[in-house]
Amino acid sequence: MSERPQSPPNPWGDLRGVRPVKVFSRLLREGMTEEQAKSAMASFGVSSERAELCAEAAAVSGEVLRTLLPGDICLYIGIPFCPSRCSYCSFVTHSVQKAGKLVSPFIDVLKKEIVFAGALMRESGLRLRAVYMGGGTPTTLTAAQLHDVFSCLSSNFDLGTVDEFTVEAGRPDTVDKEKLRVMKDAGANRVSINPQTFVPEVLCNIGRSHTVEDVYEKYALARDEGLAVNMDLIAGLPGDTESGFARSLGCAADLGAVNITVHNLAIKRGSRLNLEKAPLPDAAAVGRMLDGAASALTGGGYRPYYLYRQKRTAGGFENVGWSKPGHESIYNICIMEELCGILSLGGGGVTKMVDRETGYIVRTCNPKYPYEYNVGEEKILDGKLEFFRFYSSSADRKGEQDVRA
Repeated sequence: MSERPQSPPNPWGDLRGVRPVKVFSRLLREGMTEEQAKSAMASFGVSSERAELCAEAAAVSGEVLRTLLPGDICLYIGIPFCPSRCSYCSFVTHSVQKAGKLVSPFIDVLKKEIVFAGALMRESGLRLRAVYMGGGTPTTLTAAQLHDVFSCLSSNFDLGTVDEFTVEAGRPDTVDKEKLRVMKDAGANRVSINPQTFVPEVLCNIGRSHTVEDVYEKYALARDEGLAVNMDLIAGLPGDTESGFARSLGCAADLGAVNITVHNLAIKRGSRLNLEKAPLPDAAAVGRMLDGAASALTGGGYRPYYLYRQKRTAGGFENVGWSKPGHESIYNICIMEELCGILSLGGGGVTKMVDRETGYIVRTCNPKYPYEYNVGEEKILDGKLEFFRFYSSSADRKGEQDVRA
């Protein structure tokens, strides 16, 4: 009888938590050199390759932190609708085929939240540094609906201070020239078009209705509009192979995506993949996929700029954002390393209040489900008040310290 294959050792050793770069950055702030911080990571059993990933991402995080002014925050807008649910997905998102009647009232409440938060923003002295519209798939909305939301946003927030404005268009089958033009006219300068794989059979296995050709077509449309393009790929999808994943990676890099985020498939309890117990590549194969990605992307001029870990992944590996130098996503770094406050609007948005002096963090959440969001206006607006009270009290505390000094 043959022995069961053994899982490879966890490259993160005994280190826990989703933000290993934050641990590395803290060691540097405490006075360690980079080499000392790597040795400290090794004491937890972290491999030299993963410690090096942390060092490179921490360097980029430090670069962004030095550019943040007092009062800089990021804005997130959540659109919890998709054309359909992918088999690996457990996000709180609704298929418009089943929940289309919720979209219009959702937009009405979102606009009220934008107006309310925008008024508080003008009084607060805070400044937007980056805007990220995610979901779900925001481009599930029609061009007219997107224009309605963007018009409300620009009328109520000062977008003149925004360096980076990203819109998730993760499903290529939801993207067209008109929607991309609406985004560009609203001030967006980045768009995420996420193939997840360039292998047709694997696309079918995960329930994606778009084709590989759609990815190429929509990428070209986005570039024609002058938008920088981010792409996501997932290692470990059902039916994928090491050669198939390497081919997908090569396709994304050859297209010229300025950001390529390589995810390690997480089997979420609520996903169809988990319920159906679909056969997946084993941990050793996923590890080789990720190691191959690191080698290929480094050789192609990309560098790792943020990473995080999730539960229920093969081998306990990580998700890594790779970028061409100068194209790192400010929002991704700020939210993952918790460098500044994140004001979140829309369905399922998690607002983070960050005291940069002390590292103290408070979170509030908008209702997850569209129906709850649509009828929860009072609670939603109260959450926005809490955000601005936090920063008002932080400023008061800082002022008291300055006076005492």
